Amino acid sequence: MTPNVLITGCSQDGIGEALALEFHNQGCKVIATARSAAKMQRLADAGITALEMDTTSDDSVNAIAQRLRNDGITVNILVNNAGVICNGPLVETSMDVAQKVIDTNTIGSFRVTRAFTPGMIENRDGLILNVSSVVGRIPLPFGGFYAISKAAMNTMSTVLRTELEPFNIKVMVLEPGAVKSNIANNHLPYQAHESSPYYPVKDLIANRLQLSQIHSTAQGREVFANDVVCNALKKNPPHILITGGKAWLFKILTKLPISWVQWIFAGRFGLKKLKEMVSNQSKTK
Repeated sequence: MTPNVLITGCSQDGIGEALALEFHNQGCKVIATARSAAKMQRLADAGITALEMDTTSDDSVNAIAQRLRNDGITVNILVNNAGVICNGPLVETSMDVAQKVIDTNTIGSFRVTRAFTPGMIENRDGLILNVSSVVGRIPLPFGGFYAISKAAMNTMSTVLRTELEPFNIKVMVLEPGAVKSNIANNHLPYQAHESSPYYPVKDLIANRLQLSQIHSTAQGREVFANDVVCNALKKNPPHILITGGKAWLFKILTKLPISWVQWIFAGRFGLKKLKEMVSNQSKTK
């Protein structure tokens, strides 16, 4: 049976678009979704069904779920990919930004999962693929609420895996390494003010957002998508898949004590330098 695959966050040049094309190339029936149909034109031109769906809206998600039911389509593989990123010091994150990140990355994924799992339960078969991040397990500086949202997604995935196992529904968590995509364009901006205690390291904070894109080992989307889809279509997909550029490094980091990881990235993102500056300022007072 040809599986029906629904993917969220399929805007042009993102990993959602790459996954949609790869599932399509593997013979699956793909339903690609994003908030704007105009940003999915390449998928539509490739013969893929492209539907507008806002994962932060009950009405939007439920309307697509009802439309597919009316058409007799049951989603066999659900890919929760839609998300936004933010950067900046955690204590300077506005409530509006914090709420939007959680609403999109965590609640949005839950909303979509809740809408499409009834069909999987009825069929006694299915796969939920949640696109998380390695920062959900090893949070890095200056991306706090993004890491929080992904940690919550990891917990949600673990609970779902246990609760849905009786119905033969599997849950796979994808933790991308460095992948060339449009992720840095879909972010909630942070503007460092001169009054901020983090102003001396503002350039390193800005660099944090581009880290996965400017690295020379960032993997192409097509190679990345092929690896993900091949694993997702296995009879027994892995519970967690870390793939993409520098995947080997991320795998090592997940095995290290978190205090070691924090020490490494405190230096990488200028926090050791900031600590020295603060200490010197205190001595002169």
